[in-house]
Amino acid sequence: MTLVELAVDDLTATTDAYRRLLARNDSAAEYATSNATLRLDRRHLRHRVLFDVADVSSWQTLLERRGLATRNDAAAVQVDGLPVGVTEHRDLRAEAAPNACDIEGIDHIVFQAAGRDHAVALFGSTLGLDFRLDRPVADGLRQLFFRADDLIVEVLVTPDGVPRSSPPLSLWGIAWATTDIEATQARLTGAGFTVSQVRTGRKPNTRVATVRSPALATRTLIIEPTRSVAAKES
Repeated sequence: MTLVELAVDDLTATTDAYRRLLARNDSAAEYATSNATLRLDRRHLRHRVLFDVADVSSWQTLLERRGLATRNDAAAVQVDGLPVGVTEHRDLRAEAAPNACDIEGIDHIVFQAAGRDHAVALFGSTLGLDFRLDRPVADGLRQLFFRADDLIVEVLVTPDGVPRSSPPLSLWGIAWATTDIEATQARLTGAGFTVSQVRTGRKPNTRVATVRSPALATRTLIIEPTRSVAAKES
């Protein structure tokens, strides 16, 4: 399973926020969902995403052959200078809490990148993700979509040559999949979060709402996928 690590300042507050977001009874620094693991960490200065592989050592050799500097970090290998890497395959689905919650797992994660070609080369060619879609948004921005097992990776790309003060690649946010967005909106509002009105998503036949809380440590969206919308309308 893909491992999403969030760098946090206040571990207690962020742990409590995700306990409420995911409707868990226990407070923990790591939560297994249906398709990814979320880890909260005070050791790192910025967020990172580690894609699961069968053999970290072989992948480290491969990444270095492809021209990337790497560094070891416990059971993971990170691409030096970038918030991505690989980790030893860990399938924690059996450890995930029973799905009594309206949030099933992560629908997609969003990166922000400077330059389309660099993003395609990194995620597609180097990390081996399945490149599924490239579409323009507005003002020269593009959305790239990759698949890592059953997790979608979206990369929001700024035009080449545009000056940027932020890093060339950063984790921008997490979109959580819900089976009933109205129920999730009501539950999260009752749990103390500020939640926007439900609106039509960019993806056809989806609806989304924004969850605002500094304790979540990153931009947070809830999204009702196509299958849930269709099921409620039938």
